[in-house]
Amino acid sequence: LSTDRLELLFIGILNARKGVRILLQAAKLLQKRDVVFQLIIVGDGPGRISFEKLRDTFQLQGKVVFVGRTTKIAKYFQHADVFILPSFGEGMPGVVMEAMAYGVPIVASNIPCLPDLLPDESVGQLFPVGNPEALARAVLRYANNEQYRQVVLVQARKRIEKVTWDA
Repeated sequence: LSTDRLELLFIGILNARKGVRILLQAAKLLQKRDVVFQLIIVGDGPGRISFEKLRDTFQLQGKVVFVGRTTKIAKYFQHADVFILPSFGEGMPGVVMEAMAYGVPIVASNIPCLPDLLPDESVGQLFPVGNPEALARAVLRYANNEQYRQVVLVQARKRIEKVTWDA
């Protein structure tokens, strides 16, 4: 890890379909396990106010930061230790491909299309949709195993380099 604190990142529209509630529930579980982390949530949307209230209810004010919309996405990827996409449904998520290109290990919902990008655990981790406990466990696997994190970021970058429009 780049610091003593695990830097977690979510980028997306703040609505129910993106799984932000599951993400916040997982953050609460990580806090209960005394994991030192910061979760950066980049994006805006109709659920932002309710998600901020849930963050406060879970007493995660110092650990979860809502950034809002920004064009400076690169700086967030460059500082992230783990990218998380807890979505209930997606097309082909460009944000996951971006995370792979930046070499950020991924934890994502096991929804259609993501197994094509993350076919096995050497490239990233998939967890059962809507399961905050499984999400927290996947994050902990990265937090507790620097060697595994390094393997994943190298393999993910190699895999994304093969993704082309023709493929």
